[in-house]
Amino acid sequence: MTWPKSEPRSRRSVSAYWERNAEGSPQTEIGSSITKEMDVPASLMDRMIRQVGEGELKEFKPRGKPQ
Repeated sequence: MTWPKSEPRSRRSVSAYWERNAEGSPQTEIGSSITKEMDVPASLMDRMIRQVGEGELKEFKPRGKPQ
């Protein structure tokens, strides 16, 4: 895809981002399956999955000596 040079670079990058994410699908397979079942927005599902993942990582205590 090519853009005219007169168009600002930030506008080109934003439009390229929206073209990549035009379908609005969740970022994970779990998110997409839950979105289909419960009919919730993809952005909400991504946020919920991210929060749960961060909580799990905070509680994770590895065994043994860290390398």
